[in-house]
Parts: sequence; C-alpha cells; structure tokens
Amino acid sequence: MVTWDNVHRELDEWAASGRVATLWWRDDDAVSVTPALERGLVLSAGTGTAVGLAVIPRDARPELAEHLLSVPTAFVLLHGFGHVNHAPPGAEQDEYGPHRPLDTRLAELAEGRNRLTGFPR
Repeated sequence: MVTWDNVHRELDEWAASGRVATLWWRDDDAVSVTPALERGLVLSAGTGTAVGLAVIPRDARPELAEHLLSVPTAFVLLHGFGHVNHAPPGAEQDEYGPHRPLDTRLAELAEGRNRLTGFPR
C-alpha cells in the first residue's frame, strides 16, 4: 500500500539522485462545479500544476465548461460516455468491454467527444 510517507521517501530518493518527478493528478467523474472540485482547481491554479478532469460527457453541465475557461491548468479528459456499467452479471464493471457491439461503443465515444467540444483544453 502506498502511503504519503512512502511517496515522500521516493521523492527524496529521486532528488538525491538529481532527478525530478513530474506529477499530475486527476479529478474523477467530474460533471459540475462542486466545492471539492473548486478546491482542487484553486490548488492547481495556485501551484501551476496541471489537473486532468475525467469528465462524464452525458452528465457534464455547461457551467463546468464555462468555469474551466478561467482555470488554465485544468485539462478535460473524456471519461467514457455515461459512466454506466454494461458488463454482464458477475463480470468486472466495464463501460466499454467486448460484450457490447463495437459500433455502439464507438458511437458513444464519438458522441462524448462531441459533447465536450465546448470545453476548454
């Protein structure tokens, strides 16, 4: 299990060997501006550290796109389409597994991409 102590030790070892770690983080399942998301965006902007927002296109709110215009360190990542499990019972959860027709999966991804075209970055 990774703990913050382990992370600090690892980064110290990198520094001791003259290497610098490049980090980014991701906010998962973003669809609207929430207090938690806003805290992350403020931290991202304040430190100049990029944050990837895994946005669910089906549920993404227009105000999220508008808000992100003012956060140049936030980048939108297509996160499936509806964040729906389509796996058969007993299988690992999966929105885009081989149990669904390829044409259906590709059409959803294309629709998701289209829905995010109004989002910056």
